[in-house]
Amino acid sequence: MNSWIEGTNRICDWVAKLAWLNILWLLFSLLGLGLFGLMPSTIAMFAVIRKWLQEEEVSDGKEFWRIYKKEFWRANLLGGGLALIGYLLYLNAQIFSTMDGMAFEVMSYILVGFLGYQCLMLIYFFPLYANYEFTFSQYLVYASSMIIYHPIRTAFSLAGCILLFFLYLSYPALLIFFSGSSIAFLLMWNAYGMILRFEQINMRG
Repeated sequence: MNSWIEGTNRICDWVAKLAWLNILWLLFSLLGLGLFGLMPSTIAMFAVIRKWLQEEEVSDGKEFWRIYKKEFWRANLLGGGLALIGYLLYLNAQIFSTMDGMAFEVMSYILVGFLGYQCLMLIYFFPLYANYEFTFSQYLVYASSMIIYHPIRTAFSLAGCILLFFLYLSYPALLIFFSGSSIAFLLMWNAYGMILRFEQINMRG
């Protein structure tokens, strides 16, 4: 009976933490007028979840605000780089799709494929950012490597995101409390094991 009560309390605690973190994410995204607040707010959310996985006792609100302020300009710069790459891929795919000829059609499909691959890289971009201070190109290289060498984990993260997407379509009220935090927790939890193994290999080397 006691174990059942403890388990229920633990679940309720996690639900409350995820809801509070999601509200912080939404509020601080709006604080940066949406466009400039989304990236630093998302980075801060992943950083807080990293603390949870490390079982560090921190104030979620204070830690969120600290990371948000610290990473505001850098996160927006890197986010702008990602958005620019995605926009150029999409724009060129659209241009090639309007041209006559098989070669242009093939190029259009290739660029769409690259655009989809870039979206996949976001699965690992944010967990990597929360753990390491890399250059922009290093984030892309490591994220790409994780996709290639861990296809099952990548598929798991992708499937989880799709399931959550349809869940929120069915129950829109949940968006306010869990839309960002639940996806971030899934991605961070799934990537964190790989990151720990990567660090262990480096320590042995």
